Amino acid sequence: MGLRNWIWLWALFAVLGAWLSADNSGSILITVTGPGGTAMAGAAVAVASRSLIAPRTAAADARGKVLLAGLLPGRYRVRVSRPGYETAEREIGLVQDQAVELVIPLRVETVHETVVVSKPLPTVDTRSATVAAHITAEEVEAIPVGRDYRAYAQLVPGVNVVPNSDGIETRYEPASKSGNFYYDRGAAMGSRDNTYLLDGFNLTDMAGGTGAMALDNDAILEEEVITSGLPAQYPGGSGYVANIVTRPGGPTMSGSVDYFLQKPSMYAGFATGDSRLRSAREDKHDGGFAIGGPLARDRAWFFAAGQERSNSDDVELSASASPVPRRETYGFRRSNGLGKLTLRPSDEDLLTAVAYADLRRTDGSRDVNTPPNRYAEGKDDALTYGLSYQRMLAAVTLLESQFFDSRRDTKAVPADPGAGPSNTVLYEPGEAVPAYLRDLGSSGDASRTVQRKRQASLAVTRFVHAFGDHQIKAGVQWQRWEEANSTERIFGDSMTSLAPPMAGLTLGGARDLNLLPASEADVIYRTLLLAPASDAFRALDADHNGVLTPAEFAAARFGSTAGNVAGVNFLRQQLEYAGVNNVGQTDWAFFLQDDWRLGRWSVAAGARVEKIRYFASDGSTILAMAPAVYPRLGISWDVDGDGRQKLSLAYGRYSDPLLSPMIRFAGNLSGSIWADEVFLGDSWFSYRTRGSATLARDAGFAPNLKNQVATEVQLVYGVNLTPTVGFLAQLYHRREDNLIEDYDPAVYFDPAVAGRLALTPADFGYPASGPGSVNYFLGNLVGGKRRAWGIDLSLERRFAGVWGASLQYSWKRAEGNSTSNGDANLQGDFVDLDPRQPYMYGPLPGTIEHQVKAFGSYRTPWNVELGALVYWNSGAVFTESDIFRPGSYDIYYNHRRPDGSYVRAGTEKDPAYATVDLRLGYAIPIPRGGRFKLILDVMNALNNQGPIRIEEAHNSPDFAYRAPRLLLAPRRFELGVKFTW
Repeated sequence: MGLRNWIWLWALFAVLGAWLSADNSGSILITVTGPGGTAMAGAAVAVASRSLIAPRTAAADARGKVLLAGLLPGRYRVRVSRPGYETAEREIGLVQDQAVELVIPLRVETVHETVVVSKPLPTVDTRSATVAAHITAEEVEAIPVGRDYRAYAQLVPGVNVVPNSDGIETRYEPASKSGNFYYDRGAAMGSRDNTYLLDGFNLTDMAGGTGAMALDNDAILEEEVITSGLPAQYPGGSGYVANIVTRPGGPTMSGSVDYFLQKPSMYAGFATGDSRLRSAREDKHDGGFAIGGPLARDRAWFFAAGQERSNSDDVELSASASPVPRRETYGFRRSNGLGKLTLRPSDEDLLTAVAYADLRRTDGSRDVNTPPNRYAEGKDDALTYGLSYQRMLAAVTLLESQFFDSRRDTKAVPADPGAGPSNTVLYEPGEAVPAYLRDLGSSGDASRTVQRKRQASLAVTRFVHAFGDHQIKAGVQWQRWEEANSTERIFGDSMTSLAPPMAGLTLGGARDLNLLPASEADVIYRTLLLAPASDAFRALDADHNGVLTPAEFAAARFGSTAGNVAGVNFLRQQLEYAGVNNVGQTDWAFFLQDDWRLGRWSVAAGARVEKIRYFASDGSTILAMAPAVYPRLGISWDVDGDGRQKLSLAYGRYSDPLLSPMIRFAGNLSGSIWADEVFLGDSWFSYRTRGSATLARDAGFAPNLKNQVATEVQLVYGVNLTPTVGFLAQLYHRREDNLIEDYDPAVYFDPAVAGRLALTPADFGYPASGPGSVNYFLGNLVGGKRRAWGIDLSLERRFAGVWGASLQYSWKRAEGNSTSNGDANLQGDFVDLDPRQPYMYGPLPGTIEHQVKAFGSYRTPWNVELGALVYWNSGAVFTESDIFRPGSYDIYYNHRRPDGSYVRAGTEKDPAYATVDLRLGYAIPIPRGGRFKLILDVMNALNNQGPIRIEEAHNSPDFAYRAPRLLLAPRRFELGVKFTW
């Protein structure tokens, strides 16, 4: 390696210091040869594409090589010429994160002609250990999937298909490999591990860990979904990473207009007689447009797209939601838009400005089991601006920089404030009671959340030829995220009452029935002991000796209905102060990566360093994490050296940062304050203050807290059976460590309570005095772990000519002793649920052991297109459960048997099921290259309405244990029209 290249290498090390934004481009490395394979120095190379604002030109160096980098995905025509030789052309496809190598021989000119060779994009990339799928709207246009980027991800091997998700958007986040498809609260479906990048902007919602915006699918140029072997330049990796690139415009004017319609009359009848299991029937209108073209030839392009989605769904309330037959309408409206301007000031520079808008309004609920008095009205508005700059330096160095600024404002208010404050009425556990008798009052006080995210990056890529070919990347990115969360006082309180038949229940009885968890009862008792002058203490001190014994405490009875028209006074949350909780975080990260190719071997070696600081509204640091290093390594062997088959090995460590609810929880210095109260004697007794530090801090961060981390090892064999058919076999193992939970110090720092599982303040980096006056603290879950093993097999024929298809099979085994994803659930509060308890380790809830997926499309000679998606899974694992505080917390945990023992985790399974979706299209050509298309979708074509989930809890107020709780929606149709030009 020459001195100049060493200087470049060390310069790249010097700029390390933060996080690079997503790389949306690919590159083409061309070697021009002459007779006998000699290098053809000086050969002229030109590359043109609809993805390029102007042709790129270069001359071959002394080795006959030309590198063209920073190219957007698309089809490219490469033209090579030299005086005295025949001109050669190649037509190739290029996708993100791919370096295509072309060897183009030139023949001595005998007659003047151009030799054109079309090279299809191989299904298996034999020069990379990264496992990724690249999806375009054109490729999936005839396949019956949803019209959003999350739906596209469902077509990728190893990613599950979300049931009943053909509506306005994909209903739950799909999961990939070790990504969790389960959440303890409400036993909810959906992953919170995925990362979404839109033109380099990280649009992943900081609160929910899901895709935060929507855009018309015709705005997408390509979506890359990476499931294994994530390069060092990318954040995330615990789930899949979806890298979405929008269209830049084009050399000629082009566009599309579409409209889709679904009405309640397009649904087949419900097979079940249980109204609780019937879903809402959509009354949907979905229209969109996309248009782009040149503003100035070879210098400026524009692109714009928009979409309007509206629903007025027919919700026939179940017998649980209403005592009489009743219909409600769920209203949903979503408008989104994209504007993009691409400028080419010079041959070496490219400047792109972009703006995204996403506006949502909701009114009511699609859930047929929600009483109308609990409906809410919501708005969710997001606006994002971005600016990107790219410059090629000396043909072998690419400089990229980006800046984005995004603001999101969400608000929810009760739809029926006249119903009063929310009042959840508790009945005997296990007794099925209609929701209209349990969920009284309105949806509660109004809430508002304002998020702002700013992101800036600088990246440098240097191409070096020394002992093989190197693509060395380094970059720096800064991100600052802020959130203001507030409560607007309407009622100022919410209640949890006992049903009238339970009047006279003792406090000890409520504890035994788990209506009042043992940990909560302990907090109340300890607080009472510190308040001997309180009315509650005097009321429970039966012998009036000034000593409150555990027996006297347990004998307290609940029987008062004062001020409560619904039931017996039990628990209450009282709003004492309405404030704004301002928290946020600043992320710095950096990476260095070398993609090295030598003969049949390709090696991608790199490392990523991340530094995160959490801060409060006054700018003070809540927690500054130590820098964390995440190494990445990928090795790929082109077995025969002809690009046909490969063996690859990848290793990587990926971070999984905290979501914003936990930052709010542990960093609240200025937000609202709530008092937890219990009715004892003849009055309410406040036993705990929750919220900001204005009165008493609710929670804090453990000083030695580390972000969750996933470690992956994967082995892949791939083979291109033909130019368009490929087979891929993946074997992977994943491990997740540093799981995060909230701890109750009064439980775990007291050996009399925690016994052999007791911990010390030193385990979490605290001094011997402990965390101070906080109710809880967030720490790494001692003994918590998750493991996953899996095999993904796929046989794919890339769409070419008139048809394309994919057949996929996945096997997965996931085990662990916690499903926590940086949550504040129960494992740091209840010793019985400590991950070190032997019964807590087992198959992880939400795991689907076997999945089969097949999809494809065929275009007939009569302009009729046929598409299908077939999906089967063996049923998701679940744990036989009880629910902690049904109707309020709704946290599912291991069932406790009558003898006091607990069942082992993950021993039960939901039913297996299969679905078949169809799409029929008829295209009518229009002069001048236009096309008018009629579309008919048939979802659940076989009308299988079997159960896909059964009730997991013994004390569910809705369904009996193992009774069906969710069915496949009936067969339904959707009509659409689309005009393109």
